[in-house]
Amino acid sequence: MNQRSNIRRSTTLTATLLLALAASSTAMAETISYSLTFCENLDVLKDPTNQTLMENVSKQSQHSLMMQRTTPYFELRNTSESALLTQFSMTIGDTAKNFDWGQLIESSPGVSYTFETVDAVMGGIKSDVLTIKFTNFEAGDFVRVRMGLSDDNPGAPFVQDYRTILFGLNGTDPTNNSIVSVDFTSGESSEQLVDQLPNFSMNGLSTATNMSFPSGPCFDHVIPFNFEAEGTIEPNPGPPVPEPGSMVLLGLGMLGLVGWRMRRRR
Repeated sequence: MNQRSNIRRSTTLTATLLLALAASSTAMAETISYSLTFCENLDVLKDPTNQTLMENVSKQSQHSLMMQRTTPYFELRNTSESALLTQFSMTIGDTAKNFDWGQLIESSPGVSYTFETVDAVMGGIKSDVLTIKFTNFEAGDFVRVRMGLSDDNPGAPFVQDYRTILFGLNGTDPTNNSIVSVDFTSGESSEQLVDQLPNFSMNGLSTATNMSFPSGPCFDHVIPFNFEAEGTIEPNPGPPVPEPGSMVLLGLGMLGLVGWRMRRRR
């Protein structure tokens, strides 16, 4: 009876070990993701579904709207399961332009930041890449940033339009659109998501990309442009886990060892 009990206990122990190994080998990767929203108006950026607000903001003069499109806002939100967002980087898209300056407008409590490639001064340090490093940028947190755009040619007009610099407004070819890179960490692992911005559409709404409408006076429109991306990250890599065939061999070996020890006891 004791021998049978020992066999059952050993078999149970072996099965438990195999199940544990199988579970560890099939551990699901953690989802990492972010959302990125652009808009020339901060209030619309905060409340992107408020149609009345968008209509009221759109009634500004063309000069006011184009000045705002030269210094647009974007919101970056960490929509991951639990990973930290550590860095954001975006290329200029239209390489005849540049990022002139950057400024953090607001963020979730505790998020710290450092602008790596531009300063906060108009006409100061410029770059074709906007890079911001973060600490404590946890899942669910956000930052809202304002950036200034300028032409590489110092004699060019001051007014720019982020919608034709970062992506093609109502366009079809995204080849020259901005490339966004976002870095995440989870435990001892790190991962980077790299995506090119798509072209966005005004969905039939009228707008101008200069100081006046070519066809004469009409209403302009202000709408937000949203982009989302996701991937996976292994949160805590451990030692290599045996393949299923190896686990079977391990289990058979353990059962054989138990049988050998029991024969010796007889």
